[in-house]
Amino acid sequence: MKKLFDYLEELRRRPEPARRRVLVLTASSLTVAVFLIWLLNFKFLTSPTTADQTAASGSSDALERIKAGWQILIKRIKD
Repeated sequence: MKKLFDYLEELRRRPEPARRRVLVLTASSLTVAVFLIWLLNFKFLTSPTTADQTAASGSSDALERIKAGWQILIKRIKD
């Protein structure tokens, strides 16, 4: 943890363009990491669900499909 604080102190001493470059690289890296995690988990979100089965049975009630989707999502979060 001390190395992190030392690095931050060193970063504060750098000129503003260098600090901005570090900021952009860090923000971009975190954004890409979150996107990749989302993309890797996307297959779980698009797998057939109860909402899909309800839609396939002829029920076109959007509210019921949304409720079913939320129930599936909550169940997956708990598991």
